[in-house]
Amino acid sequence: LTASTELDNPSLPISDPDNSGLLPSSGAWTQNSGVLEFTTMAEIPSNTGVLLCFSLSNPSVTQGATSVMVECDRCSIDPTISVAPITAANGVMQVTVVPPTCTTPANAFGPNCEFICAGVLSGSECDCPPGRFGFDCSTQAAVSAKDSVPRTAVRNGAPASVKSATGAGVSIPAGATTSDIAVSVTAYDVKDLKLSSDQENTLKAVSIVLDMQPDGYRFAQPVELSVPVDTSVIDAELGQGRQVQRAFLNTTTRRWQVQRGAVYVKE
Repeated sequence: LTASTELDNPSLPISDPDNSGLLPSSGAWTQNSGVLEFTTMAEIPSNTGVLLCFSLSNPSVTQGATSVMVECDRCSIDPTISVAPITAANGVMQVTVVPPTCTTPANAFGPNCEFICAGVLSGSECDCPPGRFGFDCSTQAAVSAKDSVPRTAVRNGAPASVKSATGAGVSIPAGATTSDIAVSVTAYDVKDLKLSSDQENTLKAVSIVLDMQPDGYRFAQPVELSVPVDTSVIDAELGQGRQVQRAFLNTTTRRWQVQRGAVYVKE
């Protein structure tokens, strides 16, 4: 805050020297009570702790300590770290974001309990069973048998090609496995992934979705994934300035995450 005033001001300018992007451009100043009030908005995952640090520089005129209070929407202040109000020139307080408790209707979730989970609720998130997709699991997809591969034994350290007749699957080079594993590929023909609002404008599915097992296995060397695509669809998307990227569903964040690596489109 780099301003001084003796009058009430509903839009007192506030500076953000660290360019954090979390501070608003102004706050409401009330001269009589000496209170500056402002609201900051940020999307933060549930059950995440956020540290709020502050440092106050008093003017040369002697004055009492400044009280800092934090109120939060759909979150709680951690009492083991902070006590509000804090009367100090410097301090830190932690705010813990907690999901809302939705009671009605059944399986409701979301910031305002506005969504219905067609899967299984886990805290404030909707977990999808096999064959269901979307942030609310409302998209049901059929298995594409021609693109799927049943469980195939891959020996420790041996090269293997686990692919369907259409080419969907994975090529494993020698030395990529460190134990005997069974690899399977289940392909789903998903027409609409029904992405969450923070991804619907940045990602678009242009291929089938492959569910590859064993889940969580880490290869010792890079492997090559192959997914059948309609090249006419790819060409149309490239013509609109889009990029072809490979993404996987991060089961921790429950978001589709772009994976680094080369992507080749073959005719």
